[in-house]
Amino acid sequence: MSKNSKFWVAGRHSVLEALKNTNNKIFKIILQNKDNLKFIDKSLQKQVRIASNKDILSLINNADISHQGFLAEIQRTNLEIPKSEIFKQKNIIILDGINDQRNIGSIIRTAYAFNIKTLIVNKDEFKEKSILLNKTASGILEKIKIFKTSNVVNIIKELKKNNFWIFCFDSNSNTFFDKKILSDKNIFIFGSENKGARSIVKKLSDYRVKIKINPEVDSLNVSTSVASALTILNLN
Repeated sequence: MSKNSKFWVAGRHSVLEALKNTNNKIFKIILQNKDNLKFIDKSLQKQVRIASNKDILSLINNADISHQGFLAEIQRTNLEIPKSEIFKQKNIIILDGINDQRNIGSIIRTAYAFNIKTLIVNKDEFKEKSILLNKTASGILEKIKIFKTSNVVNIIKELKKNNFWIFCFDSNSNTFFDKKILSDKNIFIFGSENKGARSIVKKLSDYRVKIKINPEVDSLNVSTSVASALTILNLN
């Protein structure tokens, strides 16, 4: 994102984590209930305004979101990770062709819960200022590192040269995902629910795998697939 841009985050966890992050610039804090002032650091309380639910919804263009009475206008500056850092990681998730910001936010939260600290995303698909993305991530965008790229294929090729094994989740695969096939450094690729990862991405993968589910169910929501895969890995 542009270093000069600012945007709204909504929801208790998203707002409070954003306020804790000293790299963020805080422009406004809106609370629906003055009792919630106890959650705001005294150094920031001068920026607080108490507003009605109607006023809060107006500020976020009546977005279909549960703001929980917490809203903040911020500028985030420390989200991205340099390319050199991604090669030092052990496990990384790549998202290919996922545009639903709620799903991306849910994946971010789940990944961090299982100690995956880095995601690689297509910069055209990842909307950092999306209020839905930030709310669903529930404050984890302040903690996880994101590498944004315009060419996922090239990054995968570089990762392979740096000894990463590439696992692409594909519901049409005949191979069930099993942690026994993991390497020391792993990439887990998840594609869109409708089309999955692109063909060129699948071809670059060392393994095309799927999650074992009831055969009467066609597929899982992509964020559920991530949670299921990481549960199998038991990366905690």
